[in-house]
Amino acid sequence: VYNTPSLSSGINAEYGDVKYLKGIRTTYEKIQGDHTRTLQRKEIASIDECREKRFVCTSPTPPPPNKPGVHVISEYDLEAVIPLIDWKPFFDVWQLRGRYPNRSYPKIFNDKTVGEQAQKLFDEAQEMLHQLVRTLKGRAVFGVFPARSDGDDVIITGDDGVVRTCYMLRQQVKSGKDEVYVGTADFISPDGDDHMGMFSCSVFGSVAMATEYEKNDDVYNGLMVKSLADRLVEAMAEHLHLEVRRDIWGYNAAESLSADQMHSIQYQGTRPAPGYPSLPDHGLKDVLWDILNVDTSIGCKLTDSYAMEPPPSVCGLYIAHPDSYYFNLGPVGRDQVVNYANRQGVSQLAAEQALDTVLGYEPDQQQ
Repeated sequence: VYNTPSLSSGINAEYGDVKYLKGIRTTYEKIQGDHTRTLQRKEIASIDECREKRFVCTSPTPPPPNKPGVHVISEYDLEAVIPLIDWKPFFDVWQLRGRYPNRSYPKIFNDKTVGEQAQKLFDEAQEMLHQLVRTLKGRAVFGVFPARSDGDDVIITGDDGVVRTCYMLRQQVKSGKDEVYVGTADFISPDGDDHMGMFSCSVFGSVAMATEYEKNDDVYNGLMVKSLADRLVEAMAEHLHLEVRRDIWGYNAAESLSADQMHSIQYQGTRPAPGYPSLPDHGLKDVLWDILNVDTSIGCKLTDSYAMEPPPSVCGLYIAHPDSYYFNLGPVGRDQVVNYANRQGVSQLAAEQALDTVLGYEPDQQQ
């Protein structure tokens, strides 16, 4: 609400001015009140009821992988992923959006207002892109492992034989008469005959290249490098998932979807990522890093706040079940958070901090 320059100038101009500081406090109290009222409008079912009404898969469990275990690609062919680039987020970064029916790529080029500018940007991006794929380095590590669901969690066994738990959550917002409350673990069989995949991929070299441009006051090309590196790593994730479906796991060897069809998620299975709508707890990355040995395998690091270094990096899970789908977890209740904390052996406060984006209640400030 208050950006740093305006806040600083206000304090400098009116240092000690109670009225100015009170105005800031009033604004944030209003924001908190709006948030609380939004939560109150969401009716949360008990976690016990949600578990009774869990999603049940009816299709057969996917076959075991053709090539189980960990695989490392130390030099990914970035040229090969270009056809799988989703250009819509690229234009979003540059704040270019056409009006309906020309909102997204490639129709954005037809837009009367931004079409010419979008075409010029795209042409320059193509020139830069073909330089980047010869300069930047792509690396990936991935694998498919024995897994079984255990309530709301997934138990997975790595190549090292160590059994680890992927702690997960379940929907709790009431939605209607025939409510189903889905959790990611619902897509994994509890019978011990199933598998789950994990992956991490990164593009190296873009940070130094962008920094060099910025040192020379070339902000435009600095942003171009960053935005294209982000597109490349996302296309890598798409390309890698395709190879897993067709070959490594091989549950859909005959798949022949176009890039647009893949972007609209017409493939079998899902690729959920920690921190995204169905898996809000970034702490799941710890399990992924342990099983794939990501640090050593490809050199991608996790910061204390679970950010990935280098920034153009993507990680996530592979779920193959034909009944699986992407979903938004939504707000969760206190009862589930307490149970989630107990399963992990952490405090309720720690769990609430990890799940702050999906709490369906106001946490106790006295904890």
